[in-house]
Amino acid sequence: MEWIRQNEYLLLRINEEVALNEIVSLLNLGNTDKLINTHKLQVERKKVASDYICKKGDTLRLHAFPMQEIDFIPEYHPLHIIYEDDFLLVVDKPAGMLVHPDTKEGKGTLANAVAYYYEGQGLSISVRPLHRLDVETSGLVVFSKSSLLQPHFDALLSEKKINREYYAFVDGYYRKGQRFSVELPIGRDRHDSKKRRVSQTGKWAKTNFECLSSSREANCSLVRCTLESGRTHQIRVHLEAHKHPIIADPLYGTRYDYVNRMALQAYRLTINSPLYDETLYLEIPMAKDLRKGFSKVLKLK
Repeated sequence: MEWIRQNEYLLLRINEEVALNEIVSLLNLGNTDKLINTHKLQVERKKVASDYICKKGDTLRLHAFPMQEIDFIPEYHPLHIIYEDDFLLVVDKPAGMLVHPDTKEGKGTLANAVAYYYEGQGLSISVRPLHRLDVETSGLVVFSKSSLLQPHFDALLSEKKINREYYAFVDGYYRKGQRFSVELPIGRDRHDSKKRRVSQTGKWAKTNFECLSSSREANCSLVRCTLESGRTHQIRVHLEAHKHPIIADPLYGTRYDYVNRMALQAYRLTINSPLYDETLYLEIPMAKDLRKGFSKVLKLK
């Protein structure tokens, strides 16, 4: 498929014969009949039946970018934009900032900063984060810019077609190059509402790890973390269960050397979507405070 944006519409040009329902399913757009009857989907500017077979050269017209109210209070905060197109906005969240407030009236969060940016750009878009980072974690957060296509990107997350990788500095020694996985279910901690714990009645969770650097003398290691699932506090709980909690983790760690915030950063993101001809690959450098804090003990380059 080839696409272009035309004001509030996304135009998809069909390269080969395909059923309309297949395209709707591929993009997770929902019920085909409903899309047609609510005028969100047309073929060659015409209403067609849901069992229509698209021909090579047909152009689908999707109402993917309707005018919407900005639904968080716009508030200026420095916003480090890593990537932006018609579908997505990717920003680098600083440590100590919530992704969004508990209520639409809340302030001081990344969602408020994005709302301010949208307003300044003259964009009428609701603020829709695809996922969250803990307040103490810095790094990449993805926002959907299309309400119609958000279910598509949500599905990519659940299908592991959006992959996120993290740096974690941990208490304890791993051998450089060591790879391992932790596959333990995670549930709520009934004794502390802020915490999660390994629980046989919890939800399945798996995290893959690779040690990138370590020091026996300092008794700490840098590991790369890749998520197979997306549970709350997953990396933190799995590393604590593996007896290597993240340094300066206020809930699961006990060691507070080198940095004054939790030593966890979401630094890499890959997105595989039929909306893109190639894999979208985004990466940011290691956060300055983490590099400064650990550069000597772990000999970071």
